[in-house]
Amino acid sequence: MNHQLLSKRIGEAGIGYGIYYPVPLHKQKAFKGYSKQKFPNSEAVAKEVVSIPIHPSLSSKELDTIVRALKIF
Repeated sequence: MNHQLLSKRIGEAGIGYGIYYPVPLHKQKAFKGYSKQKFPNSEAVAKEVVSIPIHPSLSSKELDTIVRALKIF
């Protein structure tokens, strides 16, 4: 999945989203001791994960908006 395209699509639909770890932890300054190690799963997830609103307070209308925006993926 292309998270940039997905982010654009849901943003245009007025849906909040987040990309919480665009840089894998082992490549961040605080973890520089791990920067030479390989963590392929962490690197793959950093390129793909987009967090969308999911909580019990979402209305049916909000859920429908989110589903419609995501349906093409």
